[in-house]
Amino acid sequence: MSNAKKLPLINTLSSLCIMPSIHNRVLHKLYHAARQDGVAYATKHLYSYGAKLYKSYALARKAIPLESVFPFASPTGSAQEKLALFQSLHPTILIDHMCGGGANAFAQQWINRHIAEGGAVARWTYLSGLNLYLLELESTQYKLFIKERSFERMAQCIQWLSPSKLLLNELVSWPQIETTLSYLQSFLSTPLEVWVHDYFCICPSYSLMNSNNNYCGLPGTIVCNQCLPANRNVPAYTPDNITAWRRQWEEFLQKAAAIYVPDKSVQDILEQIYPTLHAKAQIVPHAPLDQWAPLPPLSRITPPVIGVIGHITSHKGATIVQELVAMLESRCSDARVVVIGELDLPITSSKLTVTKAYRHADLPEIIAAHGITVGLVPSLCPETFSYTALEVTQLGLPLVCFNLGAQAQRVKVYPHGFIAKTMDANSCLQACLLAHNHAMSHLQSS
Repeated sequence: MSNAKKLPLINTLSSLCIMPSIHNRVLHKLYHAARQDGVAYATKHLYSYGAKLYKSYALARKAIPLESVFPFASPTGSAQEKLALFQSLHPTILIDHMCGGGANAFAQQWINRHIAEGGAVARWTYLSGLNLYLLELESTQYKLFIKERSFERMAQCIQWLSPSKLLLNELVSWPQIETTLSYLQSFLSTPLEVWVHDYFCICPSYSLMNSNNNYCGLPGTIVCNQCLPANRNVPAYTPDNITAWRRQWEEFLQKAAAIYVPDKSVQDILEQIYPTLHAKAQIVPHAPLDQWAPLPPLSRITPPVIGVIGHITSHKGATIVQELVAMLESRCSDARVVVIGELDLPITSSKLTVTKAYRHADLPEIIAAHGITVGLVPSLCPETFSYTALEVTQLGLPLVCFNLGAQAQRVKVYPHGFIAKTMDANSCLQACLLAHNHAMSHLQSS
């Protein structure tokens, strides 16, 4: 099949892959199969997931009755009155994705707090794969949901709401980035604030992973333009010219009333690419998602149990986990690995436990139940904040990571923190064993 015929399927799969659903891993496989000429296979299996994917119109993280979702131009029943009342509240418009992770956790925390203080929020998202814009209007009294296929019609709705503030939380997975940025700049008298949760404003590969699936280190534009077309971390609809990408983002960021970054490392990277933003990017760390006290110390000396928390994708260190497990098997070590969450590689080993989905509030109990002695953040990219690293330190566990991003910034000031010397699994294992011995020595001396 020609490249021209492949592109629509690749675009569709690329969009669908970003949707946080139970089919996420399957869709990633289909997308990569299409990129590697397996278009017939991908096409054959894509449509069998169509009905299930449409059900994720349940909006990825929460079930929403479809009858409560209506177009802006034709609200039904009492929705007309509620919409008029909501307009009078002059809500904050929060622009977001629905990909899950720390950015969505931050947004939900902010929304809950803002509404508790008597405010109103209209969360504007784009549902990848369904080509649908959604506006979730929420106040202390009610929720409304507006859907539109047209960006222009949703933009008219936003304008009509007469918002008091615009807050850009995320644009990863959105189409028409240039159109969206230009539109947000058109609210000349409305304050615009930007939270930087990743590096999408620097590169379409928002985690700064290059075409070899390694952290790029911010090379020159010539290298970037060679990387982009072959980079699987970049959605198919984004441009191949890094200069044009950064020009539109710099113009947008310069017009923002405020830019908030959660860590000094993010400020440094942002200012490296956009020196003109030096005075504007403010460091405001995220609040913890939960307030936890340190776990009780272990009652006895135990073998090392390395805990990895979250949905571990390739850029979050899935291959590092795979190689760690292989090394523990080959060395007949008594150590083992526990992934609390999801692992994007199918690994079967007596040295590995994967819990799958878990309730965030249960994390301390899960860590204690598995006897985890060391927390590991195996990310191969610079995290912008790392809730996981924060939570490990809250619970008092030794923490290990590579010398990258916000995770390393946290480890360097943590008394029980250890940095892996090089970016590989062997160095990671050595740091984990050192951290475990550190914990056991404290246990022996107590």
